[in-house]
Amino acid sequence: MLEENNQIQRIRTSRITPKSLRSPMIQKLSTTRNCLLSSGNITTQPSTERSNTNPPSFM
Repeated sequence: MLEENNQIQRIRTSRITPKSLRSPMIQKLSTTRNCLLSSGNITTQPSTERSNTNPPSFM
């Protein structure tokens, strides 16, 4: 049980840092996503970008 708690805490702390580090990256992604959406060329791109920004919260 103690080990589990340790892992949970490690996950929590590691969850906070990547997000704060990645926030500028995410903003860049959202701007490119907006450009792509306004150009209307690629509709599948936003979903792939979104799936790339999500995993860090699980690691």
